[in-house]
Amino acid sequence: MLSSAIGTAQTILPAVIDRDTTLTVDGSPYYIQQSLSINNGITLKIKEGAQIILSGGVGINNYGSLHIEGTGDQMVSFTSDAPESRWTYISNQGSFIARYLQVRRAVRFVTSY
Repeated sequence: MLSSAIGTAQTILPAVIDRDTTLTVDGSPYYIQQSLSINNGITLKIKEGAQIILSGGVGINNYGSLHIEGTGDQMVSFTSDAPESRWTYISNQGSFIARYLQVRRAVRFVTSY
């Protein structure tokens, strides 16, 4: 379940995505404050215009399906929560598809197994 921060236009993501989930620009920005795992058999879709902000040192572990669906006019953005911090990377052990994605302030982008 996604939880929205009270009184702000942001969404804090849980540590585990355990059901099919779609992130849209309407709930953006989305904050990942601890490493996030996408469970096996689960799909996380990130739609055009969504912004993902990760805390320093955290990353995404994909065991399911991660679909990043930006467009030429509305890219999906991944960045850290501060100019001096770096989020780690996406560890992919599932299915990973990305279109029109901007990655900023990461140690590296993706590692696939």
